[in-house]
Amino acid sequence: MPPSEPYEVVIDGLEAYAYHGVPQSERETGHRYCVSLRVAVVSPAPRSDDVADTIDYGALAELVMGIHRSSAYFTVEALARRIAVEILERFPLAQSVQVLLVKPLPPMPYVVAAAGVELTLTRDSLPEAVQ
Repeated sequence: MPPSEPYEVVIDGLEAYAYHGVPQSERETGHRYCVSLRVAVVSPAPRSDDVADTIDYGALAELVMGIHRSSAYFTVEALARRIAVEILERFPLAQSVQVLLVKPLPPMPYVVAAAGVELTLTRDSLPEAVQ
């Protein structure tokens, strides 16, 4: 087996329509959310060319979309953390996860392209059950 190397699996701009937010109106009508991920991995995949040695970005996208569909969150902070924790729990090769979660054209009295959070969790920062 080839030696392991560090790299990142990246998803940029995954969009979902979901029902998160503080106001009841947002929770009823929903809003677009855009998620970008950077998942740090150490594995032999760059040398082995074997999909079994990496994290499938399609599976990452499916996980994120499932989280959007399964629960409603008041804050994007809690939603971003749930995404990061789930990735670390389900993908043992993931060493850390950076989640950028934004709401395009958020409902506020100012015009901004997007507002949201960026959160990074490492495997070391979670309880031993996830490590």
